[in-house]
Amino acid sequence: MIYSRIEDVRPLSDGILLVTVEGGQRIVYDCTPLIESDPDFHRLEDPDAFQDVDIVNGYTALSWGGNAELIVDELLANGVSLEEAILDPDLADVLDADEENEVYQDDGMLQYDLDQAYRLENGLSDDLDDEDFSSRNWSDLI
Repeated sequence: MIYSRIEDVRPLSDGILLVTVEGGQRIVYDCTPLIESDPDFHRLEDPDAFQDVDIVNGYTALSWGGNAELIVDELLANGVSLEEAILDPDLADVLDADEENEVYQDDGMLQYDLDQAYRLENGLSDDLDDEDFSSRNWSDLI
């Protein structure tokens, strides 16, 4: 079986992961159900423990040590694309909250992706050069 490879993982707040898989596809994955129901994930209720995630197994899984592991197939099957995530009010709030943190500071493309997805969803021009959307609060628009 050939697995997609995980290129990057960014733990956000509230048990949410932003995962980039090969080809640049971005997945938003909510770990909250696992944290609440699976004993191996209970310790991830601690935000510091949740932030301590590594890419393992030849870039095909995420691990927090012990038995708390997610394979890329789970992320792809039960995560949502970044574009879908900004249309979900709960996930959009998490993405907005992390705007002040390293996700936006380290990755200017995330802001561009949010801008682009909003414009496409609302039938606006896909040319982002004509307007500055960097200060837009996405959860207010959804």
